[in-house]
Amino acid sequence: VSFPVFSIIQDDSARLKNYMSKTLSMLTVVTFPLMIGIAVVAKQLILILLTEKWLPSVLFFQMLCVVGMLYPICVVNLNALNARGLSDIYLKIDVINKVLIILMVIVTYRFGITAMIIGQIVNSFIGYYLSTYYSGKHLHYTIGMQIKDILPSFSAAILMGVIIFSFKYFILNNDYMLFTAQVLSGALIYIGLCYSFKIKAFFNVLEIVSSTNIFKKK
Repeated sequence: VSFPVFSIIQDDSARLKNYMSKTLSMLTVVTFPLMIGIAVVAKQLILILLTEKWLPSVLFFQMLCVVGMLYPICVVNLNALNARGLSDIYLKIDVINKVLIILMVIVTYRFGITAMIIGQIVNSFIGYYLSTYYSGKHLHYTIGMQIKDILPSFSAAILMGVIIFSFKYFILNNDYMLFTAQVLSGALIYIGLCYSFKIKAFFNVLEIVSSTNIFKKK
């Protein structure tokens, strides 16, 4: 949904930059805790949903959460470039990404699935760098500015992840109870951290959610 919004304001550089900042901040305030939280509870989640025979996939699942954190950020940057009429740059980045994916698969497949996922993580970081490089060059929204915008939610999500990860060492041994405790506590801890740190993007998300019709009484 970011592309049509960016297209409307494509000729107003300052406004486009501001909307990109707000979009990234609100996007990451939701996706970061989800990806980090899922990575932490991956073992219990797979045990509950897919049974013990799928436990070897836990590490793969956790590694792919890194890709899941970076992908939406890249999409926002690419949508902004495309909305600004820089479709040639969009195409260039897309082609480079596709070529890198193929090269990574060719280079890493012989070393196993872990190496292949590491290759995709590396490719995600390269794609993130490319998209933010051109955003900085043409939209004046540099990688430093973007990191500054997403750092509060990343810090809160990491802290939440560390806390709920520690549960398995001194709280519960039952997988079902541990999973429930980690999910519920993770949500409460993250919300509490957002309130404590006064993360603006979190309050923006709350404002949008509270203003939607599904939460209003008829």
